[in-house]
Amino acid sequence: MHPRTVRLDCGQRAERLHTRSRDARPYLRERATAILKRADGMTPYAVARQGLATPRNLDTVYDWLNRYQRDELPGLIQLPRRARDSPSEQADELREILHQPPERFGISRTRWRRIVWRD
Repeated sequence: MHPRTVRLDCGQRAERLHTRSRDARPYLRERATAILKRADGMTPYAVARQGLATPRNLDTVYDWLNRYQRDELPGLIQLPRRARDSPSEQADELREILHQPPERFGISRTRWRRIVWRD
């Protein structure tokens, strides 16, 4: 079997069809569509270029196929991304630090020096 060949039994196909049609996550519906099209014999190139609502990079489709082959459907689920602090939260944290002595942070100075300060 070719490394990127997808074979689905009846139960797997039904599950992928349900994911493609009903899952609340659009990205997972798209990935399930790619898996189904590959299982139906469409080449990865054809899936990437014309098999999805939006053309995708071939490497992206290969990544989905590899992850599916390794972990099946759970491999297609995105991992949570790291939450980013908003700029105002970062500024508040910086102000809080600057109101404390540098020695508390291992800096051998008695006061902070102002080099450049921009809001």
